[in-house]
Amino acid sequence: MRTCRPAIIAVLSAAACLAACSGNQGASPATGEMPQSVTDSMSKVLAQYDPGALGSLLADNAKLMPPNVPAIEGRDAILEYYKGAVTPELHWELTPGKSLTIGGVGLAEGGYRIKNEKSGDYIESGKYLSVWANQDGQWKLVRLMDSPDHQVAQGSVEVSEHPAEAPKP
Repeated sequence: MRTCRPAIIAVLSAAACLAACSGNQGASPATGEMPQSVTDSMSKVLAQYDPGALGSLLADNAKLMPPNVPAIEGRDAILEYYKGAVTPELHWELTPGKSLTIGGVGLAEGGYRIKNEKSGDYIESGKYLSVWANQDGQWKLVRLMDSPDHQVAQGSVEVSEHPAEAPKP
């Protein structure tokens, strides 16, 4: 069985770097789990459609990395994106997975499903990875990346071996 050791090392290295930058240089390097209240907080924010509550979870330098669009940086930009991507008609269900802390940095992964409340249909499912920093005793979301489980539609261009001649003026 093949392991993803380089990917694990990269994530742990990134977490260690974030921990060093988070202002908790004296924090223990021991590994533990994220507090349940922190992992539940994102579920509550999405379920209630509460931009103000989301803003309180975000670090000033937070970055959202959704699929197929450029990264969204900063609390204000993320809140604007949230207002368009999350609506009361869409019910988000998060299923927390594994989490761990390294010093003042926490990583949490899980799955999600999005249900259209009007039709009752689930319109998307996928997974997420979030990075949190403990800033003065408060866990703040610094990075969030999600990925749908279905293949994302890609545009295509057909090229002919014999392109049509351009019309003459």
